[in-house]
Amino acid sequence: MSNSERGKYYRRRRKLYSAHLEDRVAAVHEEIAALTVSRQVQQELALSQRFTPLGAAANIVNEYCSLFNHGAPVRLTVDDQDVSASLVAHVSNTQRGFLQAVMNADLRFGEFYGVGLLFHQWERYSLYHAAIKWTMKTLKVIKLTEPGDLTPCSGSSLVVTITADLT
Repeated sequence: MSNSERGKYYRRRRKLYSAHLEDRVAAVHEEIAALTVSRQVQQELALSQRFTPLGAAANIVNEYCSLFNHGAPVRLTVDDQDVSASLVAHVSNTQRGFLQAVMNADLRFGEFYGVGLLFHQWERYSLYHAAIKWTMKTLKVIKLTEPGDLTPCSGSSLVVTITADLT
């Protein structure tokens, strides 16, 4: 192969490579544009869900689950006067503030009412079940058909594991 033929061969090869590279760059630009549009749509959906009443309710439930996933803090208290020690559970200030902010003050359970009912119940759970840990697996938000009408929904599972510490 002469120098002239070799030069033509490499120029043609470089031209083909350049054309292929330009095609790939154009394809990547198209993909970037499509991904940008997709990201914008996903961000708009996320924002709209976050700021709708249903999205806000889901965020409140998620925060409740994260604050109470280990129950209320349990600590050992010592009474110096009668020389006794006991375990006491107290809802933390963060948990207390959250419940007071999101729960209705007229919360009722049977003959009991008030947000304090939830505080005391979590303290009992935590005291009697020292290693309490619960995790929300799924959350299904149901839109009410009419204001004031409740939509019936059923279906849940509760898994309880009890272990004995024999040491």
